[in-house]
Amino acid sequence: MKKLFLSFAPWLVALAFIPSVSISQWVQTNGPCSFTINCFAISGTTLFAGTEDGVYLSTNNGASWKGVLTGLPVYSLAVSGTRLFVGTGGYYGGLFSSTDNGRTWSDVGGGL
Repeated sequence: MKKLFLSFAPWLVALAFIPSVSISQWVQTNGPCSFTINCFAISGTTLFAGTEDGVYLSTNNGASWKGVLTGLPVYSLAVSGTRLFVGTGGYYGGLFSSTDNGRTWSDVGGGL
């Protein structure tokens, strides 16, 4: 019996290191799926996505999204306290900020 176990031991060890197949747990939402998403940021319970067409926000864990800054390609997002910073590109590229979750925006880049 011991000899039989020793002959199978290397195979048992090898099988333990073979990755198991798992099914992804991701679920597609009705988010900004028409555009490439370049970046994400979180402020409290609000999730922001920076896309090729602007900034979208979700307040319900991504179940639904709302455009809050559209028409500009967004390449970076950052949160500092209650302020959201957005780095954009294109002709109007620059740095913008909002303190009210994207309802109003200020140009803080000075033409960067």
